[in-house]
Amino acid sequence: MVELITHVDEHDNVLGARPKTDFFNNPSLYCRTSHLYLFNLEGKLLIQQRTKTRKNYPGMYDASVSGTVREKETYEEALVREAGEELGIKNISYNLFLKGVYSDDVHTSHKSLYTAIYNGPITFQKEEVEKIYWMSRSEITKEMKKYSERFCPPFLEELEDIINKKQLTDIFK
Repeated sequence: MVELITHVDEHDNVLGARPKTDFFNNPSLYCRTSHLYLFNLEGKLLIQQRTKTRKNYPGMYDASVSGTVREKETYEEALVREAGEELGIKNISYNLFLKGVYSDDVHTSHKSLYTAIYNGPITFQKEEVEKIYWMSRSEITKEMKKYSERFCPPFLEELEDIINKKQLTDIFK
């Protein structure tokens, strides 16, 4: 079955839907993506390492949850679906942190980034997630400086912005 993704213009207006494969390696097309930064009560961020079999950014560190918004789906619906699929998390409360645009040689997307605090069980999807790590702000900063090439470019850009602007200091310790 072909996965249909929401196709939008540069202003995030819906144009219709297209197969997911159309969007990757064609940065002239805009899609929508949802991302979740999941923090535990100690203020550590859950980072997932993508499996080496993933088409885009294989084996790289990524946000706790991320995914493309499917046809007739909202950013929030995509977030909830992906949290369930990737980490086995249901009924999570989240807050919108930022909206923006990301573009590289792989894809272009309107992104919505959400945050949540969660200390429950996690069952990650082995087809998409190789490993998970809970990391503090200082641990992530060190890892980014030493091994920036291990991070998915959109995730690295978001993290650098959050750390440089000293954002989320109330939940990201």
